[in-house]
Amino acid sequence: HELLISPSIGISIYPEDGIEPDILLKNADAAMYRAKEHGRNSYKFYTPAMTDSAHEKVSMETSIHHAMNNDEFRLYYQPQYDLRSGRLVGAEALLRWNSQLHGEIPPAKFIPIIEESSTILKLGEMIMHRACRQSRSWLDQGYNLGRLAINISGRQIQQGDFVQKVTAILDKNGIDGNMLDFEITEGFIMRQARTEIESLNQLRGMGISLSIDDFGTGYSSLSYLKLLPVDTLKIDQSFVRDIG
Repeated sequence: HELLISPSIGISIYPEDGIEPDILLKNADAAMYRAKEHGRNSYKFYTPAMTDSAHEKVSMETSIHHAMNNDEFRLYYQPQYDLRSGRLVGAEALLRWNSQLHGEIPPAKFIPIIEESSTILKLGEMIMHRACRQSRSWLDQGYNLGRLAINISGRQIQQGDFVQKVTAILDKNGIDGNMLDFEITEGFIMRQARTEIESLNQLRGMGISLSIDDFGTGYSSLSYLKLLPVDTLKIDQSFVRDIG
């Protein structure tokens, strides 16, 4: 077999980036990971900002852990309207963080870090519980807002008991699956959905609608999409931001 490989190279330079060998290696390693983040098969020179970024990420992970213990996360609900009729047809649950130390933290700053860590499993389950409880509360007050969209991480679906957890949450809050819409990122759909298609089909069988979020940012195969139990494609905002 002929194997074709491509390198991701990180470069640090003596003495600007360090005098000791271990420091030079550590900085080159940081630059190498930055090369991977930017598409691989390339090289990056070390800059001090890379170390600052790594320190900021570690600090953010610690703050997220404390935020969960201090109940600093909140759900906000963004309404969804039918533009033709003006009718309210649903809502999307959006996670927001009001830190006791730093105030409001932008979602773009903390959500990618959460998605990369094991925190997403505990936090994702908490979001489902709260969103379903809110949906039940609206129903009890006579408001039927249609489907409530919840962002689901691929790591949650990969947990062997995810479908059972969803079933238990629905039963506990007394709502049906047809009141929920799970939004899954395009990246997970294209990388892992083949192995998780049984779970996706089970969710669809419960009446839960499935949407692909951030569609267009990856390399989606339209022929592959036909095989998946997906109801909606949410075009990434980078494609529609200037549509007006």
